[in-house]
Amino acid sequence: MSLSDSHSVGRQRTNGSPRVTFLELQSPLMSSGNWIRATLGTHLVEAWSPTVRTSAEAILFLHDLDAIAPSQQAHWRGILEASPVPVICPLAGRSWWLSLPTAEFPEGGPLGWVRSQVVPWIEQSFHVQPPRIGLIGIGMGGSGALNLAYRAARQFPVVAAISAAVDFHRYQPSEPALSEVFESVEAARQETATLHLHPLNWPLFQRIACHPADPFWYEGCERLASKLGSSGIPFDLETVTVPAFERDLYESQQLRLSVDYVLQNMASAARQLGVV
Repeated sequence: MSLSDSHSVGRQRTNGSPRVTFLELQSPLMSSGNWIRATLGTHLVEAWSPTVRTSAEAILFLHDLDAIAPSQQAHWRGILEASPVPVICPLAGRSWWLSLPTAEFPEGGPLGWVRSQVVPWIEQSFHVQPPRIGLIGIGMGGSGALNLAYRAARQFPVVAAISAAVDFHRYQPSEPALSEVFESVEAARQETATLHLHPLNWPLFQRIACHPADPFWYEGCERLASKLGSSGIPFDLETVTVPAFERDLYESQQLRLSVDYVLQNMASAARQLGVV
């Protein structure tokens, strides 16, 4: 998603327990399950809940700059509805998934909200807890997913980032959501995933995909991959599978591959961490 694209996300205020509603959606794949929506604090979370689950695992999906709910994107919805485990999609607006307090998330930033409210809700609603929650993010959400995994590698040992906005700090001067939080480009750079990669504590499985023709995020992803390689940290780098760069097509393809990647590796990661 380009930096010029911006969509507002509706938020509902509530007190007490999360209010859960079921969304009336017709699945093009006739998948068996429901989309549900809950209000956590003052922000919404959307989740795909399959009728039949194959394992006690879940996927946490972090959206891009457009902040459009996956259930409203036909080319993504079918992919997520094919998942045999719940897919939880918190809606955080144009927040850049920061870990610092913002106007919309004053207590700990959007990532703080994910850890303090969304993850407990996943445990309560689906009986799944870390490290059995895999992370997937696209664009802004890719950066957020990496940052979350790098800061809490034992809790989130499997992450897949698509066109991740690793070098988001470059847009601090022109992006209001960043300039309100950071006083300079350098201050924003200190919060990037690349600088929060721990040489001795990293996610066991991480997949990075970005098309070389991506004009916004390829350089940052390439730089992160170089740092991972030089540090001897194992990771999976997706090679180009769509020759001509068309963002929607590429990201849809990579989302399907990322879901498969997370599903294939969550059980192995839990075993390696000694979680039965």
